[in-house]
Amino acid sequence: NLAHFFQSSSLLLNSGIHLIKALEVSLYGFSNLYFQQIFVDVINKVNKGSSLSNALSHYSDKLGITDIVEMIKIGEESGKLGYLLNQISNLYYEKSYRLINLILYLLQPTLMIVLGILIALLIFAIYIPIFNLASFA
Repeated sequence: NLAHFFQSSSLLLNSGIHLIKALEVSLYGFSNLYFQQIFVDVINKVNKGSSLSNALSHYSDKLGITDIVEMIKIGEESGKLGYLLNQISNLYYEKSYRLINLILYLLQPTLMIVLGILIALLIFAIYIPIFNLASFA
């Protein structure tokens, strides 16, 4: 969610749309209502004259974006906020890609073990009645 938000905000800012309008448009990309409520409040604070980094700093602990707030502050000071928002979205994409790969890496051996156990149970379920019939003869 955050990656999509920062990427769409970056695209809108780089195309010349003002920050508040870019944030409002990017807000529609959230499917998570918790994030949506937080960013509505952030947009209201920016609308009242606060900087984006200052408005986000109130929620940095809840969202876990303390390093992102610092990057946004640097982008605001340097005038390259759109570029840094794009870099932030790339950072989030890379984090999620690494997390998914780690989960898959850990899940594959577990699935192989479970499948092996299921196949062994199936083989025993087939052969035990055959051995029981052989003992009656």
